[in-house]
Amino acid sequence: MANCGYVTLPNGRQIHFRAEGSGPPLLVLHPSPQHSGAMGAALNAFSPLCTCIAMDTPGYGWSDAIALETPTVSDYAVVLNDVMTALGFDRYFVYGAATGAQFAAELGKLYPDRARFVMLDSNGHISDEMATRLIDNGYFADVTPRRDGGHLLTYWDMCRQLFFSFPWNSDDPAERLGLDLAPADMTHAIFLRYLLAGKDYAKAYKAALHSEKRAHLDGLNVPSIMTRWQGSPVKNIADDLINMGLPECITVHHAGAGLDARYGVQADALKQQIATQALPSTNAGSLVKPDPSTDLRRTYLCTNFGQLHAYRLGGGSQTPLVLLHAAGQSGGQMLGQAAELAKDRPVWVIDLPHHGGSFDLPEGGTISLDTLATYIQLGLKSAGLDHAGFTGRGLGGAIAGKIPGNTATAAVPPAHHEDLPDLAPQDDGTHLIRAWSTCRDMAIFHPFWDHRVAAQRDTPLDLSPAILHAKTADMLRVGARWREFMQLELAEAGLSGIA
Repeated sequence: MANCGYVTLPNGRQIHFRAEGSGPPLLVLHPSPQHSGAMGAALNAFSPLCTCIAMDTPGYGWSDAIALETPTVSDYAVVLNDVMTALGFDRYFVYGAATGAQFAAELGKLYPDRARFVMLDSNGHISDEMATRLIDNGYFADVTPRRDGGHLLTYWDMCRQLFFSFPWNSDDPAERLGLDLAPADMTHAIFLRYLLAGKDYAKAYKAALHSEKRAHLDGLNVPSIMTRWQGSPVKNIADDLINMGLPECITVHHAGAGLDARYGVQADALKQQIATQALPSTNAGSLVKPDPSTDLRRTYLCTNFGQLHAYRLGGGSQTPLVLLHAAGQSGGQMLGQAAELAKDRPVWVIDLPHHGGSFDLPEGGTISLDTLATYIQLGLKSAGLDHAGFTGRGLGGAIAGKIPGNTATAAVPPAHHEDLPDLAPQDDGTHLIRAWSTCRDMAIFHPFWDHRVAAQRDTPLDLSPAILHAKTADMLRVGARWREFMQLELAEAGLSGIA
């Protein structure tokens, strides 16, 4: 299991990573607009050999964005190298897939004394004419949140069609991939990564697209490999690149169609470099360190069951206060309240298990208030917090009430509702609109399933697409288990909705 953490750079921006394995450091770079969570198969292949640091590209996953309107691959490479410096590595290997391959090559060019071996995967040559055609034909679709939630189906179309053709939006039978469409659960996992990238998802994507050409490899002199694997969706552009001739430092490794074949040839090449280059060894557990800063910082709390994603604000000598959110939400929705409370005391905001950036609960297990409260207490203990006050919304308030010695909970009159929406992923994406409609009804009605005039809220409504989008994204993160958490909130916590 990977250990997740953040590196806080001198400019205050935080870069998220997940680390696994032991041995010399290997920087692992993902395709855009996904994040390091997409690199599970690569981590499984390389972690027996190296300490893998799978980093979220700035602006993707949980990493802060680069403060530039049109960043280049060099801009991204500089930040990635700065993070490796902050982690204590003066030399490292680097692996990149698709967009990540362009950043990997740039690291090898800019920092040849540091990026000592480069592995390029799912890369190729895209001519200026082809790049223009992709952009003009809508490859980078507009996903600005819309009032009717229709942009969610645009995201879904992009993710679903990744397994159908390249480009994803092509209608040309000659550009089909010959693959079965992915199961809805797999498409949904990719969709969630796209959601985290947001409306600016194309920034690194475009930077890499304009570098995806033979000329970008000029100046790369460190030992490198390029994998040409039979199952690649970009096999055609990979062949175009190989046929143009590669720099002498790059060796082409051919692999069959399966993932085992793909990563097998890369692992073999990696073993050779480990044997010939004396890079320092480390392990994943040593990289996740507490951040002493008292400013707003995202961090992780550790339990024996997984990591809880958390936000820390404020400081001072008063007893820390812990905020817990409602079912289907995340700690991010409580940061405004937390900032007010943090003016004279430390405040922690924690994503509940199976929410936000926290670990997923095992499938099939029963969800209970006592179990959730235990996870929270274990996480806080790992951060040295043995005494704290607790408060929360909805389910979070009920969990707070289960923590011994705590009295600061928030609850509302009891109610119950059996027929909650099912948000299990569907091939046609209908679960997305179901979630959007539920979030909209939560803003209009209390309780949200009662659509009578008497249930309409009499306070001003905020139905801005951006707000609804953020709430829907949190709900869809919980996915098929949202109904279980909501039933717990309604039945055991005795709550009538989300205030």
